[in-house]
Amino acid sequence: MINKGDEAVCVLCSGTVVCRTSSVKWPFETNHKSFCEKSEPEQKELIASAIKDRNKQPTSMLKYVSKNCHTSAASYSAANAIARHDAQEKGNEEKVIDDFISIVDSLRKEFSARFSQFKELSETFKFIMYPDVISFDKLNLSQFNWLEIEELEMKLIDFQSSSIWIQKFIETRKKLELIEAERLARNISKNTSNEI
Repeated sequence: MINKGDEAVCVLCSGTVVCRTSSVKWPFETNHKSFCEKSEPEQKELIASAIKDRNKQPTSMLKYVSKNCHTSAASYSAANAIARHDAQEKGNEEKVIDDFISIVDSLRKEFSARFSQFKELSETFKFIMYPDVISFDKLNLSQFNWLEIEELEMKLIDFQSSSIWIQKFIETRKKLELIEAERLARNISKNTSNEI
């Protein structure tokens, strides 16, 4: 883990990590299984390489990637920095190309890691919107080790067996979707936080 501003992030995938023993171990045991299977010297070499690559990245690129995750803004920033650099130092094309390749490779790895995290948690995210239809067995609750899993399972079973609560939840979800659709269609300031 390394410091990035006021939070700890994984040096391999740049995912935010809470500094508890279980939270620090989790990314390595789930996202980086192949890393855990390597020998200690190989692990040290991979970490050193990741830190070295991270230190090469220009701050303008990191600003866009870490805060907004807006790929077109990040690519524009990279192209702009390369054009300025190229205009100032004409004989240094190889370094500019190497820097750009390093930036693109780093972005690809970070976006790929982030996408795989979302893909792993897709059923869990689905549970937030649709607890009335999701099966408890499909949930990946490994990040929620502070939850009492048995109690949550019993509450979910109770919830799913009550047609009154399911109907209320469906109606609330429809109302929220209508409010958001109306807000987007008319570009009005009413939203779910001030309407309900």
